[in-house]
Amino acid sequence: MRKIYIDNVKGNELLAKSIYDSQGRILLAEGMTLRLNYISKLKEMGIVSLYIEDQFSKGIQEENFLSYSVRE
Repeated sequence: MRKIYIDNVKGNELLAKSIYDSQGRILLAEGMTLRLNYISKLKEMGIVSLYIEDQFSKGIQEENFLSYSVRE
């Protein structure tokens, strides 16, 4: 998985980590294919980056030292 700026997302990428709203609800689940309308809505919501799976990141795993709630 690798983290990229949302402006670099072209569509059809595979989402590597779920995206949550401020109340902890899942907006897009891990494993979903990113569509252009999803990307536009995420930009409107102020999301600036996300994690994707692609050929450059196969086998690479990020370690989470902080829980999602602490990072928020």
